[in-house]
Amino acid sequence: MHFVPRVWIVTFACWSALARVGAGGQVCPPPHGWQGICPTHPGYRQSRMDDFRRARRDFEIDGIWLDYHHSRASWERAEPDMPDTCFCRRCVDRFAHETNTQLPHEPLPQLAQRLLGQHADAWVQWRCDVFTDWVREFRSRHGLQLGLAARTA
Repeated sequence: MHFVPRVWIVTFACWSALARVGAGGQVCPPPHGWQGICPTHPGYRQSRMDDFRRARRDFEIDGIWLDYHHSRASWERAEPDMPDTCFCRRCVDRFAHETNTQLPHEPLPQLAQRLLGQHADAWVQWRCDVFTDWVREFRSRHGLQLGLAARTA
């Protein structure tokens, strides 16, 4: 059986809280239709966990493929479009707290440049850890075999 999770329908009123923010401090335009949602948005994460719980309850399944669990990108092209995201205030604040990194109080575009510059290694590792934590939670909450295609670039 192939489980296809429900698609999030995002209304304009809540879009700014869900959308990924680019290094310029603005909501990123969707590259070739792939907008994506901020990976640290707690409501989105809870919704995904609830969807998997319902799938486990309602269907006899052994595993779930975690497809398209990535940062906003469109790589299935001759020239991949893989912008750096998400630099929303929630992501930047969580990064600083979880990595014990002192960041100055400055506008998001300057913080993004700082994160992509002097803190690049820690920033990339933290972003990987965010996605790894999703996978860890899927596994611990649902006890399913998981499939995941990972791309690091």
